[in-house]
Amino acid sequence: MTNVKDVKAHPFILEVAKDLKDNLGVKMPEFAVFVKTGSHVERSPDNPDWWFIRMASILRKVYISGNVDVNSLRSYYGGKKNRGVRPSRFRRAGGKIIRVCLQDLGKLGFVKIDEEKSGRVITPKGQGYLDKIATSLDISTKKEISKAKVEIPKVEVPKAKIEIPKVEVPKAKVEIPKVEVPKAKVEIPKVEVPKAKVETPKVEVPKAKVETPKVEVPKAKVETPKAEVPKVKIETPKVEVPKAKVETPKETPKEEPKEKKE
Repeated sequence: MTNVKDVKAHPFILEVAKDLKDNLGVKMPEFAVFVKTGSHVERSPDNPDWWFIRMASILRKVYISGNVDVNSLRSYYGGKKNRGVRPSRFRRAGGKIIRVCLQDLGKLGFVKIDEEKSGRVITPKGQGYLDKIATSLDISTKKEISKAKVEIPKVEVPKAKIEIPKVEVPKAKVEIPKVEVPKAKVEIPKVEVPKAKVETPKVEVPKAKVETPKVEVPKAKVETPKAEVPKVKIETPKVEVPKAKVETPKETPKEEPKEKKE
């Protein structure tokens, strides 16, 4: 069986919004005509059925995400606010629209409050409802694809015939006269040279034996005579040096100074 994740989001949301409006009897509140979806947008939605589209989108988001609350959906449907020359900033969507949509879906029995996580979860009834629409949408799209046959007309393009005239180029015939060169026959007489046989007589040379006589040379004894050298005695004469007598002069007595007469 086809589920919500197997079909495209945009045609599925439109199909659910149409079913909520026509078959289930969901009514748009009175303030939805004047209200904006958030502070980041400048005007209210142009589509008159935008309320049902937003409710179908919220129901699909609860189916896919599993557990959502109002604050997480406000961040999901938020956007950038144009602040003129100043940089744009992210602003969350309004919470009143999301809260009322969840309350209406709870009245239909498609969502319920999760007591453990304090968020909204899909009910078996809501899951079966969405899977049923997804299956019908998948079958219808397959039928449309099978029916839609695009016939591409065959365009016959005439083949362009280009005739290239054949140019006959006469072949040039060059006749080269054949010159017959007589072959020279040179006859070389064969000269038979007799092979010379040279026989060298073998001469036996007797081996000469030379005997050298042994000569005994007597050993010469050389006796060197011992020469006796007489000892020379040198006598040095004694010279007597006379002693010098030094006479010291005797001291003369000092004269006493004479006294001056008055």
